[in-house]
Amino acid sequence: LTPFSWAGRLVHKAGRLVWTDARSQPMATEDGAIVWDGYMHDVSQDVAQRVQMQATELELAGQVNALNQAAIVSEADVQGNILYVNDKFCEVSGYTREELIGHNHRMLKSGHQPDAIFKELWATISKGKPWSGIIKNKKKDGGYYWVQSTITPILGADGKPYKYVSVRFELTELIAQQDELARLQREVALQGSLGSAVPQGAGHSNGHSNGHGLSSVNAVGNGNGRSRNGKRGAH
Repeated sequence: LTPFSWAGRLVHKAGRLVWTDARSQPMATEDGAIVWDGYMHDVSQDVAQRVQMQATELELAGQVNALNQAAIVSEADVQGNILYVNDKFCEVSGYTREELIGHNHRMLKSGHQPDAIFKELWATISKGKPWSGIIKNKKKDGGYYWVQSTITPILGADGKPYKYVSVRFELTELIAQQDELARLQREVALQGSLGSAVPQGAGHSNGHSNGHGLSSVNAVGNGNGRSRNGKRGAH
């Protein structure tokens, strides 16, 4: 005879279902008879906790998956050596996971930002505080990409960081759009300043070009040698 164990649900006399864990072991008496010595425990609370933990783990896995779809995620040790990167990191940087793991984050440095930014970054996270800012990184192919980066220290039992988790969202397209908008605004401002600099009396009443490549709208004479819309070109 071998020991017996069983786990399952039973109906309590109150009508509710309970999870039970039953175990029994055969024992021989002096007269050679076999008796079973065992116990049965109500483990409903333990099962409920495990179910809740599994549900939490599934929910967390879903959240991590959603984050990995949208964000560039990595982990590094206290020296900045890369311990982990997600697929998005590889996709944006152009490096494979094997090319990144074990190497320092400095390999991504663009060289286009002041060292003071990185000194502040390290001074902050080494104290166990999170840091957030915009960083320009360099791709494997020599191109560049901008990210909004948040670096969070993971603290050990001694209260000191033992690794850093970085979550980044790419801003490259947004910054390119902002740069283009700024360029257009500069062009408009330049045209406006040139328009306001047209000499008085130099306008033509026929509405044609004023000879400076500017629209005659801002240079139409009003008969007294003054520009009728002389201030509009400054806007």
